[in-house]
Amino acid sequence: MVLVFARTYFILTIDMAASRDQHATKDLEVFRPLLETPIEQDIDPNALHIATNTLPFISIPGVFNFRDLGHHPRLKQGLLYRSGTLFTVEPAGINMLINDLNVRTVFDFRSSGERKAFAFPELENDKGSIAVHWEPSDTPAETNISDFVDLETESHLWHGGARGFSKMYLDTLEVHKASFRAVLQHVLLRPHEPIVFNCTAGKDRTGVMAALVLTLADVPDHEIAADYALSRIGIESRKEFLTGIIRMWKPDWTSETAGMRGFSNVRPEYMAQFLHDARIKYADIRGEGNWAAQYAHHDLGFELHDVDTIRANMQPSQVE
Repeated sequence: MVLVFARTYFILTIDMAASRDQHATKDLEVFRPLLETPIEQDIDPNALHIATNTLPFISIPGVFNFRDLGHHPRLKQGLLYRSGTLFTVEPAGINMLINDLNVRTVFDFRSSGERKAFAFPELENDKGSIAVHWEPSDTPAETNISDFVDLETESHLWHGGARGFSKMYLDTLEVHKASFRAVLQHVLLRPHEPIVFNCTAGKDRTGVMAALVLTLADVPDHEIAADYALSRIGIESRKEFLTGIIRMWKPDWTSETAGMRGFSNVRPEYMAQFLHDARIKYADIRGEGNWAAQYAHHDLGFELHDVDTIRANMQPSQVE
């Protein structure tokens, strides 16, 4: 399944990758074996270096899993960036964010506890500063490790990761309404000012926000799932750090805990299941179209004409 999603992604990005001022390669097949690597196995360092210096990845010193959502032709390049935590960003990384990417606002989806334990440095240099926008959200999305255990019936195999993450991500849409609204409000009112949105790994809360944006832009589900799967590559350099945070958060969870493998891996089918379930919850039941547009209207409180403006503001000047 990863191969199918990844192949679509390679075709879409091959020309864009060659056009950027990074170490770009047209041999984007390099992503394929990396996406297939189980989380418990290490990715070859040389292959990882090439991948994380190939768009949509952007190598920011001290930051991991940093990507430009504008790799897709339906989204404006250089407007919306997704990332893992910035708490280890180096001065050279701050300079890149401010001077090269022109970022002036970061939307931080982490909890107050995460922010206290892993505080960002001052994001400023002699050219400017970056404001960090945070909405209080101390209630985490519900996570039950039993939801990540594979279940097999006579007619179907329920993959635990897909089932568990879909449930968690639907809860994330409820828990982080204020944060997600703030991101879309920025796109509505300040569409020419690039932003970064991040959580700790840049995979789950950030992945849900990215899925919301990509769905608003009418990106097909399989391409959204392919984008999500790239976090398998993006988190590789910080696997031990992220595992340590899980141990702090859930000390009773170990590598032997049932469901832990599904919880730890990054697979496109996890996002695909969430998108399917989000459509049922936010669009199909209401008898209306794009689920993200309906969520933005009914659940985040945007007027329909504002939702249309948000969608237009994310588009490049010419959409093929």
